[in-house]
Amino acid sequence: MEMFHTFADVKTAEDLKLPIPALAARDGDGLRQPNMLAVEPGPELRGYIQDIGQRVDRIQQRLVDSEEDNMLKVSSDGRKAALDMRLVDPALFQGGPTKISATADLLAGVYEEHKDRIYTDPANRRTGEPDPVPGALQLVFCDFGTPSEKWNVYGELKDQLRRRGVPEHLVRFIHEAKNDTEKGRLFAAARSGQIAVLVGSTSKMGVGTNIQKRAVHLVDLDAPWRPADVEQRHGRILRQGNQNPEVRISQVVTKESFDSFMWQGLERKSRFINQIMRGRLDVREIEDIGDNTLNFAQAKAITSGNPLVLEKAVADQELARLSRLDRAYHRNMVAVAHTKRGEQSAADAAAQDLP
Repeated sequence: MEMFHTFADVKTAEDLKLPIPALAARDGDGLRQPNMLAVEPGPELRGYIQDIGQRVDRIQQRLVDSEEDNMLKVSSDGRKAALDMRLVDPALFQGGPTKISATADLLAGVYEEHKDRIYTDPANRRTGEPDPVPGALQLVFCDFGTPSEKWNVYGELKDQLRRRGVPEHLVRFIHEAKNDTEKGRLFAAARSGQIAVLVGSTSKMGVGTNIQKRAVHLVDLDAPWRPADVEQRHGRILRQGNQNPEVRISQVVTKESFDSFMWQGLERKSRFINQIMRGRLDVREIEDIGDNTLNFAQAKAITSGNPLVLEKAVADQELARLSRLDRAYHRNMVAVAHTKRGEQSAADAAAQDLP
């Protein structure tokens, strides 16, 4: 770290203190952090999670070929099921509240609250002349279930919003833009109030998306793998040029599902990365942030439906790490004692040779 920071001058957003909007205080604890919207799992999801547990057992015991099933497939299927069961098997879906319907309720409420909000025209900033079109912009990030001919998350969300009174023409997808020119037109429409809800994936609506002027609310419908992806998502609204003094970020999470593993993993990885970037380490070592998949213990903990089991899995990993360090320490002490005896014998022999 000392070598790295002799030539690297890293400035984080915290260091720069740019004039960006503040996060609105959360209900309950009043902290200015993203708000977590928890959705109860349906019986079909609970059953599917148990099936995933059996798949993990077969993979761990090597009863299935790695090309047929593996932990990466388990992770992907678990994430899809946490978003909507129709992504893994439409036949299993039994209806009832889902993450999509909960998100639609949230978006429709914010739309009603801000649909008459007036923004100023940046071209006439000195005169403060208002834009002719009122209304705020909401952003929804979802990396699974992108638009296609068959059933998809994007289309279902649009339909649910239409039923809740959000005009269909005000809900757009980033995937409608096939090239840079079309993307430029779409972004201009978002800035001018012609779009109330823009839905997109991290890869298509992350870096280079300049639509923050009216952005008042952002929703993470699923969790990406990397903290950098979360930073890019939230950077679309926590950005200079946003005319809202306060903004909201909501993260929709299905209880007892892979969502908990994903968000916990992102928190752990971001803590590791922030320590590296800030260059102010309070420990001598930092553990590796891990791969883009989960291990057997974590998978079994998730399928149990008990959050304490997941904590125990993490504690067991920490115990195993400390046990390895303990064994290495005792081996080292034995080696040091052996070296000490050898050096003492050499010193005694040299003392006898002095005369």
